[in-house]
Formats: sequence, C-alpha cells, structure tokens
Amino acid sequence: MAGECLLLYNALTRAGLPDAAGYRKRRGTGSSTLTTGDEMSDFPPELREAARFHTHLGPYLVVGLRMGRVVTRELGSEPFSYRIRAHTGRVPPYSCSVDGMQLATPCTTGNGCIEVTDDRRMALEAVSDEAVLTVTLRREVYDSIENDCSEDDQDRFALWIWEMPDDELFTVSLEDVKR
Repeated sequence: MAGECLLLYNALTRAGLPDAAGYRKRRGTGSSTLTTGDEMSDFPPELREAARFHTHLGPYLVVGLRMGRVVTRELGSEPFSYRIRAHTGRVPPYSCSVDGMQLATPCTTGNGCIEVTDDRRMALEAVSDEAVLTVTLRREVYDSIENDCSEDDQDRFALWIWEMPDDELFTVSLEDVKR
C-alpha cells in the first residue's frame, strides 16, 4: 500500500496536482495528516470551512462538496427548490460526502431536502419540478481513493479531488421532466 501511494503521489506531482506536503513544508509542520486550524491556512477557503464543519478533511467530504457544486450550478441555490437523494450509504467514510453536499447546496438532512440511501453507488440525484440531475463519481476515482489513499494521505487526496475537472471526476446527466 505504501508503495502504491508513493507511485500515485509521484504521478500526481508530475501532473502538477496539489501537493499537501508542500503546503505543510511551507507552514513548517511535519504532520502527515491535516485536520483544521492554522495548518490549513494555505488551503482553499471552501476546504477549510468544510474541514471545520466536518472536523477533518478527507476525500469523500470533498467529493460531496464537488457534487453539490454541480447541483447548484445546474439547479440553482434556492432553498426547497429541489431535493437530493444521496446514494452514499450511511457509514463513514462514504457518508462523509453528505456533509459536503449540505455545505454546497441549500439541502440538508435537517430541512428534509436530503435523503440518504443505504446503497453505496457514490452518486446523487437532485430532483426539481423541472429536472432530474444525476451526478456519479467515476469508478476510476473511487478505485483510486479506495486503493491508494491512506489515513496519512487524506488531505492530499482531498486537494487532488478539489482541483480535478468535473468531467474527470463525475458522470453527469440532466433530464428534463414535465410534472
């Protein structure tokens, strides 16, 4: 596992993707896992806020943030204008994506606009009166998180996901519906 992480790390670094270790070195910290606080001051504000809300930064939290950004781009940010069905399961780390969805959309479990299903397809469906939007994490990204991301590497994977183009991260379909 450590060797695989090193290979992936080298490939990502050559590709110019975010290097969390570089952030730590600039900050003068040697810890391998970032959570919240001053260690995160160089991270994008959205990731700092998500880590504060969720208590740590991880790849599935950022997957949920990115899914939510697709939803608000396509369906807007008007409260109660759509509902989300999160196909993430109810167990961490997969359910961590629900916190990201809540931060990026007007939908929360508390306001009843997010329903979490027991299946773990790592997808969401956002349903409004006019459309159904489906956002699904690409299998190769899921496999990379599952196979290559260690506990000590979560912050770098989170940054990698944050910087990834939507079309490399997700499959997205938007279907018009008449109600």
